[in-house]
Amino acid sequence: RQRAARLSSPRSWPLLPWYNHKLNALLARAVTVTRSHFHGQITYGAGLWERVDWRPFDIVGLNYYRVRFNRRRYVANLRRYLRHGKPVVVAEFGCASFDGAVDKGPAAHEIIDWSGSVPQITGHYVRDEQVQADQIAELIGIYETEGIGGAFVFEFIEPSHPHSDDPRQDLDMAGYGIVKVLPDQGPGSYHWEPKAAFHTVARLYESHSQTQNRPSPR
Repeated sequence: RQRAARLSSPRSWPLLPWYNHKLNALLARAVTVTRSHFHGQITYGAGLWERVDWRPFDIVGLNYYRVRFNRRRYVANLRRYLRHGKPVVVAEFGCASFDGAVDKGPAAHEIIDWSGSVPQITGHYVRDEQVQADQIAELIGIYETEGIGGAFVFEFIEPSHPHSDDPRQDLDMAGYGIVKVLPDQGPGSYHWEPKAAFHTVARLYESHSQTQNRPSPR
């Protein structure tokens, strides 16, 4: 958390070229070691702030959230990664389940205050599962149109973010799971129920699978 907070601070932005230089040196060493033990394809999930040298990799991997600051250039920036001549995979994308979560992207969880004995939502946020479902659906549509090789929704379940009917205690709305966790009786026990995004993802991936498996016309 401290490292993430440091990266989000404008004071750190002038240091990003140095960070990326150090990152690429580390990744080059990591790829060399990995290839000595593993003979499959190698990728890396790059954050929005990272400028990765993709030459050592087989697949361009992106943790590619859409937020307010990159919304206008989101597709154009995505196309730049295709120019490497390698498959592009979105290794992580998603959205939380409250009104305004689209603008926050991967920072949506920051509306939770973890400092007290009981974590709770700060501010006045309204739960809205359709916000999550619509954002994920729109992004999947973009990836299909642009010829992205694969996309992985973040994420299926977050047991640390249970749902509650009390908006102040509804940590699920600030998480990225496409199912909601409901506590059962007994410590650590829970069950889950699908959210709107679960059904949306299932429908879209089923449709994509049927299209891919459809015989070509002769």
